[in-house]
Amino acid sequence: MEHKKTLALTAWFAVLTCVTVFGQERANSFSASPRLPLAASDVEYLWYEAENMRALTASSSLHEPLLNPSYLDFPASKTPGWCISGPGVSAEWSQGGESEWNSVAASVDETHATMWQDVEVPRAGEYKVWVRYADFANKTENFVVRVTQQGREVSSHEFGAKDVVDAHDETSMYWGWAFAWDSASANLAKGSARVSIDITKSAQARRQVDCFLLTSDLSFVPSGRRKPDFAAMRYLREWSATRAPLQSLIESAWPNVAPPAWVRPKIAGRDFIMIWYIARLFLRLYDKSLVELFVFPFNAVPVYEFFKSKVG
Repeated sequence: MEHKKTLALTAWFAVLTCVTVFGQERANSFSASPRLPLAASDVEYLWYEAENMRALTASSSLHEPLLNPSYLDFPASKTPGWCISGPGVSAEWSQGGESEWNSVAASVDETHATMWQDVEVPRAGEYKVWVRYADFANKTENFVVRVTQQGREVSSHEFGAKDVVDAHDETSMYWGWAFAWDSASANLAKGSARVSIDITKSAQARRQVDCFLLTSDLSFVPSGRRKPDFAAMRYLREWSATRAPLQSLIESAWPNVAPPAWVRPKIAGRDFIMIWYIARLFLRLYDKSLVELFVFPFNAVPVYEFFKSKVG
């Protein structure tokens, strides 16, 4: 009797599991309209480094951006606004470092700061604004990313208000923070736009921003320092597979031959060669035929011998 009850309960559990999973799949399938994948030539990737943005705080004497590295933890009174944070030290290096050379940072008690970047949107459409920044565990690091076009704000989103990195992430558990990617939506028109990263209030941790990405590839999810498939790299990769001859983009009526007046006169039947600071062994090679002659010297006179011969 107990065996039959167990089989019955097992059967009911299997039915309920199938219903639940099927219901979740149906709910997920109807939660959003299906999106057809875009061709590689129809997507845009605009990647910008935070350290190259405008309006970073500059020193009064040297007129260069102030430094606010993570290991010094300066207050806003000493490093106001957005300052250069990197290149990072151990915490950043263990994550591959910043996406290029530096990142920017604002102190934990900073309440008002802005930096901006003017961009050119190549085509209208729906975009995602991705930002890579330091996500401190169980702390806020609030900042706002705004996109404006023609004097009108078309997108605004607060980042750092909640944890993005998993609480069990090993890097975050070790250092207390880890680089994270988070995104917001923006419907952009073709033409110029300004992306600003603003601080409007203090936070529980310093704000450290590495880079941001505007992309119409809504399925792309950045990871670490990995950059998307930029058009230039895609063309080079496809060309490397075929090595097809490339046509010149500039047509020229000039023949690919230098005029006689441009040709250097030969010395002893040879082109002019300036030989300096090479070993005597290489000089003896010039007595051989052009087929046997090395193009470049393979060794040089030791420095002390060179100076001895010149100075005496």
